[in-house]
Amino acid sequence: MAELTARAKPADAGPSTTEATAQKTVASSKPKHRRGRRREDQSAQPKDAKPRSIHEGKDDRPPPPAHWVRYIDAKSGRPYWHDCTSGVTQWDDPNAKDEETDDDDDGTPWVDRLAAEAQALDNASDGDDDSAVDAGVAAAARDLEKTLNLDEDAGAYLARLALSELLCDGDAKTAVATAVEAAAPFLADDENEADATEPLARALVKALVALRGGVSVQRSKQDDAVTALREVFPAVRVELVEEHVRRAKGDANVAAETLVQASLDALKRGEESERKGRVITRDAFFDHVLSKDERRRLFEEYHMEKEVKEHHPIVHSDGGKRELRKQTRYRDGKVASTTGERFLVEPKESAEFVKATSVSIRVTGGGRTH
Repeated sequence: MAELTARAKPADAGPSTTEATAQKTVASSKPKHRRGRRREDQSAQPKDAKPRSIHEGKDDRPPPPAHWVRYIDAKSGRPYWHDCTSGVTQWDDPNAKDEETDDDDDGTPWVDRLAAEAQALDNASDGDDDSAVDAGVAAAARDLEKTLNLDEDAGAYLARLALSELLCDGDAKTAVATAVEAAAPFLADDENEADATEPLARALVKALVALRGGVSVQRSKQDDAVTALREVFPAVRVELVEEHVRRAKGDANVAAETLVQASLDALKRGEESERKGRVITRDAFFDHVLSKDERRRLFEEYHMEKEVKEHHPIVHSDGGKRELRKQTRYRDGKVASTTGERFLVEPKESAEFVKATSVSIRVTGGGRTH
């Protein structure tokens, strides 16, 4: 008779035919809702396991806050972030982790690294836009909050004080010494100036890195704005366009409005100066006393000789005798005279005068008058 051996069922083995039939019978008594159900993962996960991301192998960090907008630099291809609320522009990701890596500390004293960064600084404080300086101050304040346990306001005050002196003088040791002296009231009693030197120098290094990145982004934006405005205003000098773009902090629309307004103001000033120039010229002309040379030159240029009239007698064809002009005079529509003499209108004779001077001739004796 064959010997029966009991073997343990492997953990990963599937259910047997009998067990599957029993499970199917039990499951058939329940209502079936298979449409739209997901198949559960057979592998059990521990309770404290992190849920798997749908973007496996990609960046699992949450998106940056709504007021931070990510852009791509056209020249370098690097991404940078712009804060729509404060206007700060920086290379660093605002949602990046704040933990320091081993690559940040290579053994070089932070004061020496600060001096090297200050020497490589190329007019980073130029321009009217202080967003790059604000970004550097914010980076230094975050670092001081970690290293010296300073609050945000105190760290920003120390960073701005040291950064302003560093940008003005360019001396890293003097800037760190000023920051250490100003940080004394904020530090605890057990911390001395020597302990605060390296953290402050490190914070200033991070401030300069953020400052240079912000300035690079600003200059890239300004270059793009200048290129766009040069296409719209080709007749305007490049220096004038760059000045308006710098005043507008890289905003091409604001720079275009200021350019148009400046052009209108220039035209208005030109018209006023031209009118004023005409008035000044007129007044100067009437107030000026001409010299002899000026009078002679004007006389030669504008002098017109006086016209002299000469008598030229008329030569007739009848040997010098003047032909009498025919003067025809009319009276009552009839020719009264052709020699031009005047005539008197004789009054009509009255009836009494006619009767007194007339002779009555009567016919007598057969028609004879004698």
